[in-house]
Amino acid sequence: KLKHLDLSKNAFTGDMPTVLGQLKELRYLFLAFNEKLNPGPIPAEYATLPNLVDLSLQTTKRNGEIPYQFESLSELVLLDLNDNELEGAIPTQLGGLASLKFLLLKNNKLTGSIPSTFKNLQLDTLLLDFNDITAGTENVCAPHLPKLTSFIADCDDDLQGCSCCTKCCKADDLNCNDIVWYSDVDP
Repeated sequence: KLKHLDLSKNAFTGDMPTVLGQLKELRYLFLAFNEKLNPGPIPAEYATLPNLVDLSLQTTKRNGEIPYQFESLSELVLLDLNDNELEGAIPTQLGGLASLKFLLLKNNKLTGSIPSTFKNLQLDTLLLDFNDITAGTENVCAPHLPKLTSFIADCDDDLQGCSCCTKCCKADDLNCNDIVWYSDVDP
C-alpha cells in the first residue's frame, strides 16, 4: 500500500533495488543523489509501477539506455534522470505519456534528436543540455504547442534554431545550467 518513498540524499551502496517494482501502489519514487550506488541500468521493474507520478533517479550512476517500457507509466508527470551516464536516443515511446510535464535529462550521453512524438506532449520543463541532441526542436517549439516554461539545451554547435529554448548552453560553459532541479510536484 506504500504510495510515497523518498530515499534521496543517502549514502546507499550496492545495486539499485529492483524489488521496488513490487510496490504497485507507489506514486512517488525518489532515489536521487545516491552517488555511491553501483553503476548500472535503470531497473526495468520500475516500468511496471502503474500509478507512478514522479520518478527521480538524478545522480545515481545510471547507464545504458532509457527504457522504452516507460511508455506504460501513463500517470507519469515527472521523469528526472539528470546527471547520469545514460546513452542512446530518447525513446519515441515517451511521447505517448500524456501526463508528462517535466522531463529532466541534462548531463547524460544521449544522442540523436528530440522524437517527433513529443508533439503530443504538454511539457512544461525540458532539460537536454550537456548531451549530444542534434535536431528535433520543431517537435517541442512548434507554434501550436504550449510554450515551455524551461527548455535548456546545447544550442551552440549541435542544436541549431532552438526558437523556444529559454537558455542555450555552450559545451565549454559548465556553469550554464548548474541549478540542482527538484520536483515541485512532490506532495
